[in-house]
Amino acid sequence: MAGGTMKNCGVSRKYICKVTNPNPPVGCDVANGWSQFGSNCYKLKSETTKSWLAARYDCLRDGADLVSLQSAEEEGFVVGKLDESHIDLWLGFSTLKCNKLSCQVETGNQVFTWSDASPSAWTNWAAGQPPPCDDPQGGTCAALIRDAEFGKWRAHVCRYERPYMCKRALNSKSSCFFQVVVHLSAGWQSFAGSCYWLVSNTDLLTTWHEAQTKCTDFGANLVIINSQEEQYFVNGFLPDLHHTDIPDIWIGLSDKDVDGTWAWVDRSSLTFTNWGSGWPRNTATIWDCGQIFTGNYAGTWENRHLLQEPLGYMCEMIGGQNVKPTASTRVRDIDRPTATLATLLYEDFCYHFEVDIPLDWQAGRGLPASISKVTWSATTPQEELSFITAHMPGQAWVGLNDIDTENTFVYTDGTATNFLLWVPGQPDDWQGKEDCVHLQRDEPT
Repeated sequence: MAGGTMKNCGVSRKYICKVTNPNPPVGCDVANGWSQFGSNCYKLKSETTKSWLAARYDCLRDGADLVSLQSAEEEGFVVGKLDESHIDLWLGFSTLKCNKLSCQVETGNQVFTWSDASPSAWTNWAAGQPPPCDDPQGGTCAALIRDAEFGKWRAHVCRYERPYMCKRALNSKSSCFFQVVVHLSAGWQSFAGSCYWLVSNTDLLTTWHEAQTKCTDFGANLVIINSQEEQYFVNGFLPDLHHTDIPDIWIGLSDKDVDGTWAWVDRSSLTFTNWGSGWPRNTATIWDCGQIFTGNYAGTWENRHLLQEPLGYMCEMIGGQNVKPTASTRVRDIDRPTATLATLLYEDFCYHFEVDIPLDWQAGRGLPASISKVTWSATTPQEELSFITAHMPGQAWVGLNDIDTENTFVYTDGTATNFLLWVPGQPDDWQGKEDCVHLQRDEPT
């Protein structure tokens, strides 16, 4: 745990910034192509075509989902926004099992549901639709017909690439975490507070050991799967991998330390397993390494020994770590746009932990106006402090001070001082020169 200590404001220290992620005004972002119908906003994505899963992920990055249709009136609005293309338009209706961030195939499932969990009472299937699933391993997804039976729905194999439309509520905004991931390093994707990097290029397949080495170059590890929900997230990538001839992907599981005893690369114990029937199989005296067969969309685990052929792989960075390399916030760069700062998400705010260039407390006033030194949230101060303690760069400045009125502590952004956890003996205003507060990891008593 950390506690607060008063110090002379002129001392140079590392520091922590908190980037506010304010709610936009209620309305649709017309300037960026969103249109309003009822209490939702819609955006047609016809300039490119994607598989159903890739299209949904693109919508999620905009704080939206693939369009769901609840009435003939809503469908009429959507039809009125279409261009002249004759290619069917993806809807968010499918036989896949979806949560807020990912989907997985349920082999044999014939029941269609909306990916945004909307009710499925109203449908508009064309005659003979949907037919029996012809790709039980890949799932079936619905699309809006744009030829002979214009406006009706037709079922397609989900891996086909089509245009699509995104839908989000009026008060929705792009996820802060998705923004952070994109700004840190293109290609990283998020789930439940962690960042994931999938290597699926057939020219980049490699051994388990080399894959782990490449992950550690980012400050990450081969993926560590700790729950059924995380397994579902990983499973969502498998259909596309399977159809691009990536047979298997490495995961961060091996028996390299003790032959026949499985452990994750971070030496954590297995709290969740998903071994396939007959697995794992031990190869005496040789490392055995965990993998997922991409043709099994349940994501069951198998293993092979270290010396076998190269595979794809997935890296995972536990939430709160910085993707490496990231740009430093140098003093000379202090006026650059806030979006390029290396930041981490916690609840509704993004945080920047400056480790390269220590500054005195007052120098922080040169930061952009939308950044304030860290202040506690009004609802969960203890949890926020725990998050900061886990990632703070040693002793670090925060926004608490009594510069204006001695012994009356305020935050730089005006947040109420509803939570103060002082180190014993603090505040002491030593020699009348200490007006600014920094955090240290000393355990308070």
